[in-house]
Amino acid sequence: RFDERSQIVRTLLTWKVNEDYVYNSQPALNYLRWLAHPAIRNVYDIAHARPKAVAGESTYFEVNSRPEDAPSARKAAERAELRACKRQPVGQRPKTCSG
Repeated sequence: RFDERSQIVRTLLTWKVNEDYVYNSQPALNYLRWLAHPAIRNVYDIAHARPKAVAGESTYFEVNSRPEDAPSARKAAERAELRACKRQPVGQRPKTCSG
């Protein structure tokens, strides 16, 4: 069980093995919200706003954002909106419906 003080701490590997790591913490209750979001597929969706790793330096960041703000979640919402628009007859589609 998590409470408001619980934290998730993770190490993210960048593509240069054993050179560049990014360290991250996130409130555990926030993490559970991310896990519950259907558009979030992996930890890199959660860490989308991470800083660029610098070789030889420790890079640390915190995640306190909402899963709805992740690029993958915004794209999923846009696709769902477009699908909903396309289900409507052409003459009845709102002007905001593109595609």
